[in-house]
Amino acid sequence: MAQNTITGNVTDGANGQPLVGANVTVKGTSQSTYAGLHGNFTIEVAELPVELLFSFPGYQTVELNVDTVAQPANVTLNPLG
Repeated sequence: MAQNTITGNVTDGANGQPLVGANVTVKGTSQSTYAGLHGNFTIEVAELPVELLFSFPGYQTVELNVDTVAQPANVTLNPLG
């Protein structure tokens, strides 16, 4: 079965900076990865579409439906409160 490579970037909604260490999880699974030094992430999935959950302590969780790997899955997380 072919793998689909999803790439993207996670940024902080308060200041636009990369959100290093943000968690990226395939919804309903234990498959996950973390945003690296510049907020970039890569995750492999077996099929599309897929729901990705983006989270970081103290920030609102974002759910994103990804149905193509042609464009990056860029997400901004906003602080709670």
